[in-house]
Amino acid sequence: MRPSKITTEKITILYATMARIPGERAHSIQIARMCSALQEMGSNVILISPKRGDEFTRKATMKDIKKYYGLKTPFRHFKVPILGIFNEDVRVENLSWLIMAWTLAPFTLALYMALKFFLRRNIYIYVREPLLYIMLTLSGWLVKPKIIYEIHELPPFLKDGPRFFWSLMEQSHLIICIAQALSDLVRSHLNKGKERVFTLHDAVDDEIFNMEYTCPDDLASIKKKYRIIMYAGHLDRWKRPEFLIDMMKYVVERDVALVFVGGKEEDISRLRQYVAVNGLNGKVFFLGWRAPAQVPRYLAFADVLVHYSPPGKALSPLKIFEYMLSGRPIAAPRAPGVEEVLKDGINAFLFDPLDPADAARKVMLLLRDKELSEKLASNAKNIALSKYTYRARARTLLELLKTLS
Repeated sequence: MRPSKITTEKITILYATMARIPGERAHSIQIARMCSALQEMGSNVILISPKRGDEFTRKATMKDIKKYYGLKTPFRHFKVPILGIFNEDVRVENLSWLIMAWTLAPFTLALYMALKFFLRRNIYIYVREPLLYIMLTLSGWLVKPKIIYEIHELPPFLKDGPRFFWSLMEQSHLIICIAQALSDLVRSHLNKGKERVFTLHDAVDDEIFNMEYTCPDDLASIKKKYRIIMYAGHLDRWKRPEFLIDMMKYVVERDVALVFVGGKEEDISRLRQYVAVNGLNGKVFFLGWRAPAQVPRYLAFADVLVHYSPPGKALSPLKIFEYMLSGRPIAAPRAPGVEEVLKDGINAFLFDPLDPADAARKVMLLLRDKELSEKLASNAKNIALSKYTYRARARTLLELLKTLS
């Protein structure tokens, strides 16, 4: 059953971000889907993002954004012009981010004050980038806006930096952490406002998974010959997708292949070379990047879905929630954030993140034991539907705001 709308006085949420919207990164996907869910649950959402990126991103309308992400409910979207130093062929350096935050913060605060004056209703600023949060807090010291700060990981300057940064965080109206381990860490650094720190795990859009799919042609040709282990996501160096290729060294069955869905061309090129050097040609395939709304089509036809990120990275990755709702069995590394959601032997199999042989054993067990795989996959899907949809996440957030107002 879907969560009903919040029936209290309608609130307005200004979601400020430095991300490209639409964009292919997980954070842009999460932002767009969270804005859509908050709008559906009864709030008035205005997304504020920079006007940068390629031509499609700069000119994208709400209709384009809905199609790109597979959204159900539209929301208002303001694109703020940024100094012309951003180009998809130029690496964005620290100064560029600072200038962007410097531009977005005053615009967001000006809109906040205008809406506060004319609407006379509850208005909140929602932000998840640390630099933009700091700029908003410093710029708004006279206005004192109600800021919701969502934390996905603590940057080094907050972990080891001066007390000044934590004092800024104490001014938040609400702090949302995507894992309990992260909430505990944040509370341990705060002198006040600990009661305003809450855990709200990431989520998945059940609308785009609640469909009947046909197998994509590029995947169908592989599926005719192989049982498929699939990873869907980016292939950046820090994610160490090489670990999954190493895993395939221990998969001796000839009818099993690893399929990567996603990744930039330079990353795919790097990994193709790694596959060749390790003598795994014909066992590893790369299908390239797909729009977020298309990814469920691929997940639905995997035999096993596998996640990997090195220890200490990606505390609660978005993809595991998509994996859960796909109805396919999951193998993932043991990590604090992952283990809050995936339970070994209950809704997934967890492996040693430093041992590709252990990962291979867990994956092959899922491939060989169909009854067990179906049980774990069913458990994961039921848990995702009951706890980890964006509508449920949005409803919980709005109820928290009602409590704290």
